[in-house]
Formats: sequence, structure tokens, C-alpha cells
Amino acid sequence: MAKEVNFLLSPSGEIGTKKPGTKKAFLEAWRKTLEARLKKLGFSTAIEDFYGRLLVKGKPELEKALVSHVGTGKIFRFYQIQPDFDFKALLPDRPFTYEVYVKAKDHARREKALALKKELLQILAEEAQLRLSRWDNHPPEHIYWLIEARDHELFLLTNPQKGPGGLPMGTGEKILVLFSGGPDSLLSTFLLSRRGQKITLLFFDDEEARRHDLVTQATRALAYFSSDLSLSFYTLNYRPFLEELAKKAPKRKTCLFCKSLMLLLAEKIAQKEGFLALATGDLLGEQASQTLPALSLISSLPRIPVLRPVIGFTKEEVYEKLAQFGLEDIAQKALPPCPFAPTHPRTTGKFSPREEKFLHLLARKSVILKKEKIFWESPYEDRSSPKTG
Repeated sequence: MAKEVNFLLSPSGEIGTKKPGTKKAFLEAWRKTLEARLKKLGFSTAIEDFYGRLLVKGKPELEKALVSHVGTGKIFRFYQIQPDFDFKALLPDRPFTYEVYVKAKDHARREKALALKKELLQILAEEAQLRLSRWDNHPPEHIYWLIEARDHELFLLTNPQKGPGGLPMGTGEKILVLFSGGPDSLLSTFLLSRRGQKITLLFFDDEEARRHDLVTQATRALAYFSSDLSLSFYTLNYRPFLEELAKKAPKRKTCLFCKSLMLLLAEKIAQKEGFLALATGDLLGEQASQTLPALSLISSLPRIPVLRPVIGFTKEEVYEKLAQFGLEDIAQKALPPCPFAPTHPRTTGKFSPREEKFLHLLARKSVILKKEKIFWESPYEDRSSPKTG
């Protein structure tokens, strides 16, 4: 049986800057969503307040879930320093570099912590020297230790990891995300969730082979971050609309018509169900429908706000961010190409009054909309990773 360890979680710096009432509400939501998520993941934990932070006791496997929890700024391994505390047991066998800091509010506590720091620096210098004979072709491990003095006790916080930051999930408003399952919509969804927004995904199903399965896998990966490990997922049968566009829309303007119609249909759903905004994964200039003239045209038809969280990202930055949040594997799965896309699509233009009327008439047609909850499913025994196979 794995030995239990202690973790100390700090809220995001942004939460700390809020006014007292708002800060209290966010801190309560942060803890509540953490407790709910860990329970859903199957972890048995003890959580208590520790000077504005959360002290979590559980199995070492818990770390992956904690470091991915939205609203968390940093996570440390946490130790209460007793007279017989074995500091050497925390050191790696390989060569290492180190830094040690002290945190204390008053002079007496600070002096006590500084005395311990002096002892630790001596120990670390000696142990680092002993490991020089084990040097290999890899960078040395780096040790960060923070000695924190509280009341009459000393605590050791080691090797901080950066959390996702942001605001606790579910503390914002309802947003309907047009979700393709690709890397851009994956990141857009996560970034909006990290702002506390209540996300529902809308998938326009063109009935191409494997697309629905791949989009569902991507949704499951995102569901890992929510407090109940699920996301609301709408599937709109879009194939009949695409077939009508293929018959009646100018061939080179198919993409412009398609994206405009998606927003109009999404707006209709949003108005009916109380969403305050739509969101897309558009990257400026990446596709024919994502040039600035094209986006201006497409955005001119719906009246509801359309958010584009990754509009200024490069593709490399999208993948870097997804890797940071553990979503790189699912993002690299290739989706089928659109069978209706023209060979030489228009990247600019205008809709004539007749074309606008055609789009609005199409958007008024009844739609087949399937609503469901998609739950995260782990392919790993430890149930602590967002990657899906």
C-alpha cells in the first residue's frame, strides 16, 4: 500500500487579488470543486485549510489530479519538520542543484528558520558533492526548498509545480462552444473553462466516418478537468444543411456560407437555452474562413457575442499549451477532412441580400439536436491522467 503524502495547494494569484467577498466566494468554490472532483476520481483524501491554502493528504498518485485542478496556482510537497526529520531522504540519487528560501512574518521565527537554512545548505553542499561521481549525459535535478515558519512550528515546502491558474470552474456564465474536436477548439474550451465559465459543447456532425468517435474522445479528455468529470455535449445533425449548401451556395464561398450558418444555428440554440455567448477555435489566418475579412463577414450575421480565445495564437503555441495541460496526445489525432470544402475557397467577400436571406431561412429550419453528458473515462489504473486512448 502506497504511503500517504501531504500536498499544499495555493490558489491562483488572480483569486488572491479579488475583493474580500469575491475572494471568499472563489476560495469556497475552489475547495468545493476540488473535493467533488477528487471524490469522482476515486481518491480518498483529507483536506483542511492552512493559512489561506489547502492542505491535502492522500496517495502520491493524487499529485496529477491536484496539479491539473483549475483555480490552483502552485502545488508543493509539504512536510512538518520534527527534530528527527530526515532531510537526506528527500534527495535524489542523481546529481542535483539546489536553492533554499525562508518565509516568516516576525523576526524571532525568521531567525529560527534562517538557522535551519544554514544547516540545510551545509547538508545539501555535502550531498551534492558526493553525487558528482554519478554524473551522466542528462541535466541535474533541481531542488527547491522553502522553509515556512508558523507559530512555533517549521514546515518544509518542496519542488513547486505550476497549476492551471484561473478561476474555479462553474463560477461564470453559460457559453456554447462550437466544438470540432481539433486542437484549436480543445484549447479554446479549456481556456474558457479556466475562466470559470459554464461550458456546453456543440458538435456539427457531418456524418463522416470516425469523426463523431474522435470528437467524443476529445470531449472525454476535457471532462477530466470538471468537478463531476463530465461535459454537456450537443450533437447537431449538420449533413442535410451541408448538402443544401452544396446545391445552392456558390462553390468557392461554401466555407463562408458554412461557418455563417453554424453561427446562426448556434445562436438559435443559445437564445433558447440561455447561453450568453458563443465561442469558436478560430486562429487568425489559418483557414480560408479565418482571414480577417472572412471572420468579419461571418460574424456580421449573428447578434450574440462570439468569443475566439485562441485567435492570436500560432499553431505551435496551441500545441505547447495543450501539452502543458496534458492534452497533447488527443490533440494529435487526425480528424477526417471536410468532403464539401472547395479546392480554391474564397477568403474574402460579401453576402448579397439574397444570400443573407438564404442563410437566415436555412437557420430557421428545424434541427435534430441530441443532448447528452460525456464522462471522462480513464485508460489507466491510477485514474489520474486526462489522456485518452
